[in-house]
Amino acid sequence: MADKVLDFLLEDLKLIVSKKTCFIISDMDQIKSVYDDFTFVLKQLKDDHNGDCFLEQVKDLASEALEDLDSFIINVILKEDEEMCGKIYHAFDPPKKLTYFAEAINSVKKKMEKDPQAVSMPILEVSTQSLSEAIRPQVEYDEVFMGLEDDIAKIKDQLTGNRKQLQVISIVGMAGIGKTTFCRRLCDDDYIVHHFYIRAWTCVSQEYRKRDLLLCLLSWIVDKDEIQSLSEDELVNVLYKCLKGKKYLIVMDDVWDIRAWNDLKMLFPDDNNGSRIIITSRLNDVGSSIRRGSTTHSLRFLTEDESWNLLKHKVFKKSECPSELNEVGKEIAAKCQGLPLTIVVVAGLLAKNENRDWWKQLAGSLRSVLANSEQIINILALCYEHLPPHLQSCFLYFGAFREDSDILAYRLIRLWIAEGFIYHGEQQQITVEELAEDYLKDLINRNLVVVSKKSSNGGIRTCRVHDMLRELCLRKAEEKKNDWHKRVASSSTPISSSNKLCFHSHGFHDLSENALCTNIRSRFSYASEKSPVITMKSFVYKFLWALNLCYIFLEGFPLEILQLFHLRFLELWIKHLDKLPPKISNLWNLESLVITKEDWSRVIIPVGIWKMLKLRHIRISEEIEIEAPSSNSGGPYLLNELQTLSALKLPHSGKDSEDILARTPNLRKLTFYRGPRTEGSFSVPNLANLSNLESLKLSVNSLKPTYSRIPQPDKFPKNLKKLILSGGHFKWKEISKLGKLPRLEILKLRRNCFSGHVWKTNDGEFCQLKVLKLSWMNLEQWITCTSHFPNLERLVVERCKNLIEIPAVLGDVPTLEMIEVLWSSSSAVDSAKQIHKDQVEIGNDGQKVITNSSSKKEVMDILTNYAPMPHDVYEQCPIM
Repeated sequence: MADKVLDFLLEDLKLIVSKKTCFIISDMDQIKSVYDDFTFVLKQLKDDHNGDCFLEQVKDLASEALEDLDSFIINVILKEDEEMCGKIYHAFDPPKKLTYFAEAINSVKKKMEKDPQAVSMPILEVSTQSLSEAIRPQVEYDEVFMGLEDDIAKIKDQLTGNRKQLQVISIVGMAGIGKTTFCRRLCDDDYIVHHFYIRAWTCVSQEYRKRDLLLCLLSWIVDKDEIQSLSEDELVNVLYKCLKGKKYLIVMDDVWDIRAWNDLKMLFPDDNNGSRIIITSRLNDVGSSIRRGSTTHSLRFLTEDESWNLLKHKVFKKSECPSELNEVGKEIAAKCQGLPLTIVVVAGLLAKNENRDWWKQLAGSLRSVLANSEQIINILALCYEHLPPHLQSCFLYFGAFREDSDILAYRLIRLWIAEGFIYHGEQQQITVEELAEDYLKDLINRNLVVVSKKSSNGGIRTCRVHDMLRELCLRKAEEKKNDWHKRVASSSTPISSSNKLCFHSHGFHDLSENALCTNIRSRFSYASEKSPVITMKSFVYKFLWALNLCYIFLEGFPLEILQLFHLRFLELWIKHLDKLPPKISNLWNLESLVITKEDWSRVIIPVGIWKMLKLRHIRISEEIEIEAPSSNSGGPYLLNELQTLSALKLPHSGKDSEDILARTPNLRKLTFYRGPRTEGSFSVPNLANLSNLESLKLSVNSLKPTYSRIPQPDKFPKNLKKLILSGGHFKWKEISKLGKLPRLEILKLRRNCFSGHVWKTNDGEFCQLKVLKLSWMNLEQWITCTSHFPNLERLVVERCKNLIEIPAVLGDVPTLEMIEVLWSSSSAVDSAKQIHKDQVEIGNDGQKVITNSSSKKEVMDILTNYAPMPHDVYEQCPIM
């Protein structure tokens, strides 16, 4: 089920039915009855697609009931806290809106008991509109295409190359990026015109008829009057015969579904004569689904220079741009963010008035002008309408983030989960986080979301949406009456009076006097720089599910937060914090706890944490110590859902942490940390029992070297794939233990985690290692051979000032795709370049090298063709 409002309502009902409280509910039978009926209905519809449509129609009632029930539960809990000592009993009447919902669900249950097929019949009249009724706006075609010269040359080479077999070339990219115009320029190129005997074009779009496509293609080849009366089968035969034996170029523009290709592919003969087919699509999957001799080219955004050139051409045609308009014109072009559709629309506005003051005025208000452009919004809206319901909610959520900003993927995914956008059935073989990541990848595949940085294993680290797509999110959110993420503008003034709000601001605003605050479900605050420390007076948004305060530094942990019993996601920036409050366990619904600190002090997590059974992620920027439950406190106290724990203190004895780890058996990511105020040796605990642990980080920030030892390989988790070591000054001979880890794929060595000048590798180690990064190491000599890293794909050497050279033998590792040498010794840089030169001379031009001297264009070309994008280049390479 796409919308989890129903699941949240069920949780509240279950809480009331099962909670042992000293309060009397005046009509507990009614609560139990609606709980039983609701449970029955959800169970019957869990795996029924029609059930989604059926329950969608009672969602409004459920939403109102949930709001009343949330308020009811909060009042009960607050009364318990106030009067438990006196054992005063109070009676509460069930919320009235719950009664309305109970009647609706009871009616549903009776219908289902009487007729199990009733679920397929609507209980309310629903108005729908066919996609075919939507009118696709047409943009005037200009025969001059500006920019993307390298892309044009690349595709032109593929079209006219020596390959004789039929080849399919897919051009993919977001709406408005210029795929159609790009292909028109290719097809109108004089050399292309003479190279192909037949050129034909058809526009497929979202809804199509095969007969129409056939007629369109044939109209380029024969007289349309001759074929208009033919049947579809006859058209098929005519097209095949026309193409047979001829060198042809076919363009299938705007393909939304692979079925369109499947309907026509048998009509395109492969006569080994160099024929080509171009497909354009907003969906990456369309291109990747074509198996027969296919390649996919992702169309990039225009650079600022290309954007300005296109804008000038559209405004002035062949005339010169007046010098006084150059500066403001470039500013306007840059604000279009490389999207040709936006540039064309803006050019239409500028062409009407060449006055400099008018251009400056437009530059200052360009965002709002573009947001109100129906031409742009209508074209982009087709992408949204094509999304399945479960992705629509996830996509609209991007409107809650700042424009033109990178969004951490882990934060986005956990917010989606907290908001209830990710339905995770009991039979799912993957975690809810993995399912949410699949949703994100789907949006990326549809070119609605762009990956801005990737992690070392090729995963998504940060992402973003184009500003025009963000405006689309805001507009569609306003249109959805009862969605969960209605947005409030980036000020303290709401732009929607809907009963489900997400407050978003660029700084701190006290909303305590705002009557709408009682209905806010999510609260975001950001600042471009660190805001001054503030003291938060009160939180009155009692229904909050997500609270995200980035760069808003609080003096301490606000105790008012402990009243937000429905909170599922909490991220705070705190200046001073030594211990979380004892009543942190009040937040029993909390799934993600993220705290960033300014000081270096250790944070104590009280024993109440073991009662927070829904916790999935704990990320605190400094060393943490968790209080263990006492032996006579009952139990067992296990956090079975916890997947991320950071940063647990590195103990003097490994046994000090083993009790904590035994109570968190399903960890997937674990960080140990020793802060600068802790001295002495440390011991890594036995982690062998953490069978799900895939990522481990050991970070030692002590001021003095510790010279501890690395555990034996059998003390590590058997499924460990990623290991990061920072500090610690282990001896280089200790690294052989890591080399024996059977599934290790990523190894990052930082800040002299190994001490010494020589590293000599051995046979039989690092057999599965794909990524190796050395950073801030005092290593001078690295002795190895090709067979010691048989599966290495990427090597990063960063700030290793003493390293003499990159071993030349690494160039012969058959899997190695990329070497990066940044801010290291000049001899190490020269050796990397020599490796690349040697490989090119023997015909291996697929191995790439990035150094400080690489141009921005060279880096981008490499990254475009390398799937696991090296995120460190974005962060640290000066040219980026």
